[in-house]
Amino acid sequence: MKQSGSHDGSESGAGEVLASVCVTAYQHVDYIEKCLESIISQKTRFNFEIVLGEDDSSDGTRDICKRFKDAHPSLISLSLNSRADVIYVAGSATGRANFLGNIARAKGRYIFFCDGDDFWTDDKKLQICVDKFEENPKISMITTRAEIKNEDLTETLGFLANYGESEKIFSPSDMVLSVSGLPISPMQTMAVRASICEQHSLARLINYGGSMHAIIHLQASLHGSCCYLPRTTAVYRHASKSSVVAKRKASSKGEKLYEWNKLWLNLMKAFSKFEPSLEKPTNEAILNRLLSLFISSNMSLTNKAKITAIFLVNVRVKFLTLWFWERLKKC
Repeated sequence: MKQSGSHDGSESGAGEVLASVCVTAYQHVDYIEKCLESIISQKTRFNFEIVLGEDDSSDGTRDICKRFKDAHPSLISLSLNSRADVIYVAGSATGRANFLGNIARAKGRYIFFCDGDDFWTDDKKLQICVDKFEENPKISMITTRAEIKNEDLTETLGFLANYGESEKIFSPSDMVLSVSGLPISPMQTMAVRASICEQHSLARLINYGGSMHAIIHLQASLHGSCCYLPRTTAVYRHASKSSVVAKRKASSKGEKLYEWNKLWLNLMKAFSKFEPSLEKPTNEAILNRLLSLFISSNMSLTNKAKITAIFLVNVRVKFLTLWFWERLKKC
């Protein structure tokens, strides 16, 4: 295994750790080695760390993680978790405890993510993203393209977060509304400022539906904009044996959109209950999202009713009335 962690290809030395790469591993015996090697091979002019959480796998993943830790003791911070500490949401085991634990241990000014069954393909990913963060303090999140491949990597199925060949800035409202009804940034290309990951804010969201990925995405939208860099920097391994996608029944685009919108509304409630402390554009983005559901041709009437009920419970009547009044005045 190649040793790296700094610009000269050696283990990270003394000094500030500028970037932390959080990796969650569970039942990833066939994938975790490629994931870690892709991060270790990063070429940077600063120190970075790999914050690795292993969730008590039974397939040999833990042994591989230990081997990498032994080979790169100053580069990799390894947490060997217990299944007894797993957080359950709606009766199902999740990786939230592992995810939150990694963030809590991260020392970097910037946090990157990669699930153990995915990997990076651009050895300049860390350097380019950190340079962009340093250049623009108004950016809270950065995303790049991710290539979608089948499990054995023999076929390219498409791309995630492919927004063209020019750099773009997505506003907080854009981040809430999203471009496709899904998160702007896939997990394996998401980078955020560590300052947005306040533990008290994240911890109180663990009982809400959806992934920690979505929660971080929303947190970032409340602290700044998202920068899209037109590079392909990672591979998302579609429907690997351990992935949520492989275990989840196929659903229509309309059903996925309903679940995503339901998640956003629940998370917004958890953050601030639509108090004025939220920026007006973010509030308006949520309201515009509700409107988009009603004109969506692939959303069932039942789900339109459900999302409306969720919305009405969460939003102050006064705020809703003012919003409709503003829309009427524009007609």
